[in-house]
Amino acid sequence: MNENSWFYQWRKPTEFLQRRTELSQEVDDADHRTQGNKWSREAWVLGLFAVATGATDLRLMKNDPPDGQVQLAGRVVPIEIVEAFEEGRQPDKEFKTGQRKHLVTITEQDHELRLIKCTIERTIRKKEERGNYSNETVLVIYLNMGNDTRIPPSDVSEVVRAKSDQPSSKFDAICILWRNWLFGPKHIVKDGRVTIDLRLIED
Repeated sequence: MNENSWFYQWRKPTEFLQRRTELSQEVDDADHRTQGNKWSREAWVLGLFAVATGATDLRLMKNDPPDGQVQLAGRVVPIEIVEAFEEGRQPDKEFKTGQRKHLVTITEQDHELRLIKCTIERTIRKKEERGNYSNETVLVIYLNMGNDTRIPPSDVSEVVRAKSDQPSSKFDAICILWRNWLFGPKHIVKDGRVTIDLRLIED
């Protein structure tokens, strides 16, 4: 049985994330970004989404789309997952070298905000143009951009939240996972933004 086949069964969010973390620790840093470990990255995002939204159970899908499903508010919600980062950036090489390469030099805060806004818009547009999704599908964007901060800067939060509040032509909702915060419309994410306490999912 493949390691990832365990994740195809309905699991509780805490055990799901803990199992994923255990397996991730067995993988060399240089291999985390390989196509063969794409399921692991999606499992992490799906698990954090489940914790943030209060989903009772979740699972990855063997045949996508969608990438996964969660049981939320008494119904099964299909989840499509995508990572968003600066155009031209290659995160897979960053894991191999241990250094993040900024292909765009950000010298002003408003430049960074525009870059984040444009990246999110481009990611949504590409997803809406590709694939056939059911009307109930929620798009979860893992925003792999910006500096590490304990509290989300208000200006960045406003940009991210505005994008997650916009209606989509293909998806029931768009949620954005940035660091340990999940942004999304209030029928999915309570109060529009939830802080994920990662200590709750640690061993």
